Amino acid sequence: MEIGDRIFTMKRVYITKIGISKKDDRLPERFSETPRVVSGNKIYADVESMFPSYYKLRGWNDDGIPTTEKMKKLKIKPI
Repeated sequence: MEIGDRIFTMKRVYITKIGISKKDDRLPERFSETPRVVSGNKIYADVESMFPSYYKLRGWNDDGIPTTEKMKKLKIKPI
């Protein structure tokens, strides 16, 4: 799990350095079609409201950039 986390975080560090930012984070359009029915329940995907929780879970800041603490934990050198 840690190796996967490290790879994913390194990728995020790299893509932020080349200009990709949180404005580019989005899911395929089919996830935002409303409603989706799963097991008889209507599911509405509000992806924009999910990003802050996702970033926090990943150890990234509010802009979707890995924090210094996260990079130190995973032994990733800043580029």
